[in-house]
Amino acid sequence: MAQVVVYDNLSAPSAAVSGFTTSLTNTGATAGSFIGQMTADDITPISGFGGAIMSEWQFTMLNTDTVNAVSVRPRVRIYDSTGAGGGPGTVLAAVSFNPISIAANSYSIVTGNMTPNNIALPSGTFWFGIVYDSVGSGGAGNTGATAAQVAGMGQVVFNGGPTIGSSANQIFTTTAAGSATVSFASNSPAGTIGGFVGGSPVANMGIKITVVPEPATMTALALGGLALLRRKRAK
Repeated sequence: MAQVVVYDNLSAPSAAVSGFTTSLTNTGATAGSFIGQMTADDITPISGFGGAIMSEWQFTMLNTDTVNAVSVRPRVRIYDSTGAGGGPGTVLAAVSFNPISIAANSYSIVTGNMTPNNIALPSGTFWFGIVYDSVGSGGAGNTGATAAQVAGMGQVVFNGGPTIGSSANQIFTTTAAGSATVSFASNSPAGTIGGFVGGSPVANMGIKITVVPEPATMTALALGGLALLRRKRAK
């Protein structure tokens, strides 16, 4: 079945690119591992696809260590926008990827096949959060990343703004890092909403979301296209 991109802030190659990181770490879920703060961006996908299954997530991983490649585990959290001030409220999904190694002083775009997770696209604005830890594959052991290296991981913002969907000029950051019992997989995490000083760059993380529309949605879109074609022919 055809897939539809409902939000895209990764497809503007001419946009100015900047990076940001969080600054705190703490002991993670496994002895000798570390976990950072979570950052999240508000996402408003194009309308008409609420409830469709998200088939693919793409997001950036930034390594600011200028010497060493760093291996960390990205963990994505999805929230609705019912939190304080419209921030992250009810957690809708929590997904942990296996560790990924990012070369020194660079970023990579990560692509995740999400269809098996059966996560529905929220209707309206929601929050897409990312936190890193140094826990190993399958949640066992650790990657060897130091506290400083975990703290030096971040995301990339694309200053051109989304080409599909929309996002306000704001990012949510948790008040503190996670811990052995806190990985931000619960409702209403404590934190603040803000942007960059002077409003530049625009606070939009590099994220792209694709869905598999429900059959009824695809039928409606097809009928809409047919009606448009008939109007053109009538002219």
